[in-house]
Amino acid sequence: MSADEDDFMSDKFLKAASAPDTVKATETYAEKRAKALRKGLDAGRVKSKREREAEAREDGLARNLITARAEYGEDSKALAMMLKMGFKPGQGLGKRKSPPPAGQTQTPSDSAHRVEPIEVQVRLGRSGIGTQTAAAKRLKLDPRKIPPLDEIRHSSSYLARHRDGFDERKSEGILRKARRTLEELDRRAGTQDNVLWISPEDDAVREERRIRNARLGMTVEYDDSDDERAGTKRHAPLNDEEVPLSDDEDGPKITSATRDSFSALDARTRLSMTLDYLRETHHYCFWCGAKYDDEADMASNCPGEAEADH
Repeated sequence: MSADEDDFMSDKFLKAASAPDTVKATETYAEKRAKALRKGLDAGRVKSKREREAEAREDGLARNLITARAEYGEDSKALAMMLKMGFKPGQGLGKRKSPPPAGQTQTPSDSAHRVEPIEVQVRLGRSGIGTQTAAAKRLKLDPRKIPPLDEIRHSSSYLARHRDGFDERKSEGILRKARRTLEELDRRAGTQDNVLWISPEDDAVREERRIRNARLGMTVEYDDSDDERAGTKRHAPLNDEEVPLSDDEDGPKITSATRDSFSALDARTRLSMTLDYLRETHHYCFWCGAKYDDEADMASNCPGEAEADH
C-alpha cells in the first residue's frame, strides 16, 4: 500500500462520520413565517406601564450625564459647577488625600473613591425600607454573639427547674385528693394508721403556726389527737355513707424515723406510692374514681394505671 492511499482500517473515517454538523441549516418557510408573525405582533402590541417604566429606567441608568454634555449638546449647571470645583471626568468624588510619607503603603480604603453611581435596586415586595437588610443581618451568624455553652446549659437547667416545680405542685394537688380517699378506705377496712396518710405540707403549716404563736407570746398546745391521722377528723365518705370510727389502738404505730423518711420523698414519688396502694389493697382506681370487686374486675374494666390511659 502506497503512502498516498488511505488506510480504511484507521479511525479517521469514524471521526469524520461522528463529527457534528456545525453549519447551520437554512431556515425553512415555516420558521421564517413564524418569526415574521412574532415580529409583527411585538410591533403592534401596546406595552404595559410597567414595561415602559422599566425601559425608561434602564435607559436613564445607562446614560452617562457627564459625557452627555458633549454627545447631546446639553448644558448641565451641576456639571459646570463640579468642573469649577476641580472635578475631572473619570475620577471619583471626595477630597483627595495627600500621598503617604516614604516607607508607608497606602491602603485601598484610603485611595478608593466611588467612580460608578450607586446601583438602583427596584423593590418588588411590600415590606418597608430597610427590612430586608435587617433580616439579612439577622440571618448572618456572628460567632461573637453566640452564647457560651455554660449559659446555654444554665438556661436549660432553669427551664428544667421550672418544669419540675410545676409538675411537683400538680402532683401535690392530686395527692391531697388521693390521700383523703385512701384514709377513708383504710378506716372502712379497720386500719387506724398508715404512713401514706402523712402530709408533710400540713406538718409544715402546723410548725409555722407554732413558731408564729411562740413569737407572739401565745402558749398553745397542739395535741396529736387533734390530727386527722389520730382518727378524730371525719372526711366526707364515699357514696355519702357514714364512716364509723374505731377505738382499736392495737395496730402498728408509725415511728418518727418512718415519718421523716416518707416526708423527705418528693410529691411525685408519694403520689405514685399512694395510687399503687389504692389499686393493690383496695382495688380502687383514682383516675376512674371507682372501686372494683377484685383484681380481675379491675383488669377488665380499668384502662390502665396511668392518667394518660384514661
